Amino acid sequence: MKHLSLLTTLLLSSSMVYAGWLTEDYKGDCLEMMCDCVEKDGIGYCCPSGTSFNGKGDAHIEYTPCKCLGANTYYNTTSQKCLSKPTCNPCQKLNVATGTCVPDTSKNNLAVGTCGKCNNGSVITDMTKVTPCKTCNTTNWTLTNRANGQAVGTCGKCNNGSVITDMTKVTPCKTCDTTNWTLTNRANETQVQDVCHMCKDGNVVLKDSTKQFISNNTCVECLADYGTGKSGACTTEAKPLCQNNVCQACPAGQIWNGTSCATPRICTILYKQKNKVGNSSYISGECCSPDQKLVSSTGNTLFNGYDLNKTKYGCCSADKAYGDSKCCSSSQEPTNDGCCSSSKVYTKNGIKKCCDGTVSNNKTVCCTNKIITVDFQESYTFKFDGKVHVKTYSVGGKHHSGYCRVYLNGKQINKLDTGGHQETTINKEADITVKNGDRISVDGHRGRGWQEYIKITYPVCDG
Repeated sequence: MKHLSLLTTLLLSSSMVYAGWLTEDYKGDCLEMMCDCVEKDGIGYCCPSGTSFNGKGDAHIEYTPCKCLGANTYYNTTSQKCLSKPTCNPCQKLNVATGTCVPDTSKNNLAVGTCGKCNNGSVITDMTKVTPCKTCNTTNWTLTNRANGQAVGTCGKCNNGSVITDMTKVTPCKTCDTTNWTLTNRANETQVQDVCHMCKDGNVVLKDSTKQFISNNTCVECLADYGTGKSGACTTEAKPLCQNNVCQACPAGQIWNGTSCATPRICTILYKQKNKVGNSSYISGECCSPDQKLVSSTGNTLFNGYDLNKTKYGCCSADKAYGDSKCCSSSQEPTNDGCCSSSKVYTKNGIKKCCDGTVSNNKTVCCTNKIITVDFQESYTFKFDGKVHVKTYSVGGKHHSGYCRVYLNGKQINKLDTGGHQETTINKEADITVKNGDRISVDGHRGRGWQEYIKITYPVCDG
């Protein structure tokens, strides 16, 4: 090993020397050269321009350990220059001659995130990781839960990424096969509901069509007509007659009038006569005027009817009649949902409906408030854009304190903060604007006997 002279040492330590590095090849021992130098076959070479022995980029191929300066640079073998690296995906590698990203087939099937894998330089979905209730987010290659309640097969639904049985689809004679989430019929003749009924081809049927009443835990025939009050009487006006041990409908053209089947009394004589007997007045006859309708209900004061021979029929203003069975009050209108307060009626697709909330837009839109409760240390993700009303419930316990804090996307909403430790109930409320995907959560301090939660109220509109 050779030693540098004092002059050479001083020159090498000077910044002036390094300010003018040369790229030409210098012959001789590296110790005699005034540049970052490497040796090859006993000959010294200066590091090329843009590289350095102490560089942190990719190594220059011919002059190792000369390296390109900068963490995101590489030595391009075509231009023989240090260039910025292009961004390659996880399944590619850099071609140092062309400066482009090319497929790295050695990475085939390499996992990318939780749901991606490499395939000839491209990132594709690994379908073995995707389930009916989890989908692959191809932006960051992570698994994302599908919306809760989404149907899976004929009897499954999604719930927080897992498939669970949708019990609303399961009937007494159909059970859920959780292997393929399809409805499977229970065995025929399986007893269901009561001793009179059984399963047949997935449906509930009578074990014996002539027997449908339970007496001493035994299924027996009908014992009396509807409305008689006797045990075993037929149970509906649609089939009120107990005949041949079977409940049957009234003969064609007749209806059940409370005690027997009879022809409805609808007259064409357009008059009503009021009679007075003693101090009492009553209406005789059974006729309705042209602007009225004969209905079978006497449920309110508008019903301009009578109870002649206990027929339970009467006349109702035509614009107040709901079908043939009910007469709506003066403050109501007949709708598709029955008699409805006039202020609550709205029209959708030409059909009158009843709103249990607020009607707007010329009575074509119905909005009802939906209330969601989020408990302590729980969260809720919004699936719409709009304004919501949030109220905190910080309910105190004796001799123990607590407080409630509300966060939207991790940022505290100060106007809903119930403050420091308190020993009394404190509620705060405010309107906030949210976007689809925003997450609201509840935290704070819960002392013994304390409850902290929030209620979120927002309108859901139809029309």
